[in-house]
Amino acid sequence: MTRPPRPFPDPRATYDPDADAIGIYFAPAGAQPADSVEIAPGLTVDYDQHNRVVGVEILGVRALLDTGRTPPAKASHLQLYDIGPLDAVLDRYSKTFPGQLPHVLGLGPEDEPVAVALMEWAMARGKALDGWQIMSALGIEEPPDGAVL
Repeated sequence: MTRPPRPFPDPRATYDPDADAIGIYFAPAGAQPADSVEIAPGLTVDYDQHNRVVGVEILGVRALLDTGRTPPAKASHLQLYDIGPLDAVLDRYSKTFPGQLPHVLGLGPEDEPVAVALMEWAMARGKALDGWQIMSALGIEEPPDGAVL
C-alpha cells in the first residue's frame, strides 16, 4: 500500500530553555498556525487553516522528565466552567461525531490527557475514532465480543 503524500516536510523539534518548552512542528519553518488549543495543562496543539495538526508544544519539560507528568496549570479556561478537559472534549466530540463516542469509561485522571489528545486529533482530521481506539492506545485489550462492560 502506498502512503498519500505528506502535506508538510518531516517534523522538527525545538527546545526553549527559558520557557522550558519543547515544540514539535509539522509545518514548513516560519508558518503560523491558524488556531491553537490547550488540550491539557501544559500541552497545546496548533492547527492550520484546514484543521490539520501543524505543531505540538509541551510546557514544563523538566518536570515532565523528572515525574512523567506535566505540572498542573495554575489557571485554565476550562476552570471557568467547572468542567474538566475530558468532559469539555467529549461534549465537542459528541457534537462533531453524533452517536460515535469512543469508550472512555473507567479512565483514571492519569489517562485523561491521552483521551483528550486523541479526540482532539480525530476532530482536527475530521474522522471519528474507533470505539476502542483510546483504550488500545492506553494498552487496554479490547474485551471479547458479547462481554458486558
